[in-house]
Amino acid sequence: MNVWAFNTPEGKESIDFVNASLKKGISRFGWSYLEDADLKKLKEKDWNKLSNKEKDCYKYFLLDINVGDWIVHINIPEWGKCTAGKVIETYKWDEEPNKIGVSDYSDAGDFRHTFKLDPNTIVEFDRDNHNVTPLINRKLKLRGKYWRIYDTEQFSISLENLKNNTVNTQSNIEYGLYYLKADIKPDLENIAKSIQKNHPGKRLEYLLGKVFDKVPNVRSVKVNGSGFGTDYGADLIITYSTFEWQQKDEILVVQVKSFTDVHYEITAVEQIETAIKKYRADMGLIVSTAKASDVLIKKIEETQEKIKIPIGLMCCEDVAAFILKYDAKDLLSL
Repeated sequence: MNVWAFNTPEGKESIDFVNASLKKGISRFGWSYLEDADLKKLKEKDWNKLSNKEKDCYKYFLLDINVGDWIVHINIPEWGKCTAGKVIETYKWDEEPNKIGVSDYSDAGDFRHTFKLDPNTIVEFDRDNHNVTPLINRKLKLRGKYWRIYDTEQFSISLENLKNNTVNTQSNIEYGLYYLKADIKPDLENIAKSIQKNHPGKRLEYLLGKVFDKVPNVRSVKVNGSGFGTDYGADLIITYSTFEWQQKDEILVVQVKSFTDVHYEITAVEQIETAIKKYRADMGLIVSTAKASDVLIKKIEETQEKIKIPIGLMCCEDVAAFILKYDAKDLLSL
């Protein structure tokens, strides 16, 4: 798949003509003002024998646009808006003359280089819409008769976002952060894998204990005994202060799992329930280096509804982000 951007036609009459054509599923490109500027016919001629006007109309790149490519019309139907669609038929010369641009320079109209688009794919959008990724937003503001948008993955992401209205923030700062977070998420997942690899079992508990000790308002952190019979489901017991009407110490119990891939096991939820009751905790937390499964999430929701005590879940990239946030200085001082 290639993505082609066609720049804005000159004049309102031309813009309206191209826009009306797009609504019928036909994309049009200018520089076709001769009575017969069919590119397929011009291609067969000797370049040196073409007139200056024929050479001007010979926009050879149009013959490189294939079925499955996308065409984006810039500032159609109005400034700042774009209309895009997927090509289902390659280049075709419009045999029907029109009145667009008719003058001494053009005797048969213009915008007769055409492509048929799939009507089900045609989408009109504001290029500053936050569902359009920052890179594609910038690419839709370049200038020239036409240009290629080479980052097709980002373009596809933008189309999907527009379809589902995925990014609904109005803040330009949050807009950038949204896509930054999406880009670094795979890196955080890789960091989580490295954390698990280098901190299996009890080692992860000690690492997290060290990190929790740096969290503001944490008063004390205890790495509990090993095994369910001795720790009663609490790998870490954390005392932290809250400020309501007065300072108050509360207890957080943490169940730690150094897992890989996806966390399906629900034993951790049963253990945290036991820990909450045993230590009269105000809150429970399950930490896992694996990705959370729907089974795990559902079990947590059911349990906290039953015991009326909140149970948090920190998994995979969230574990990496947590450690980086509070222990980045030690982690990065290699």
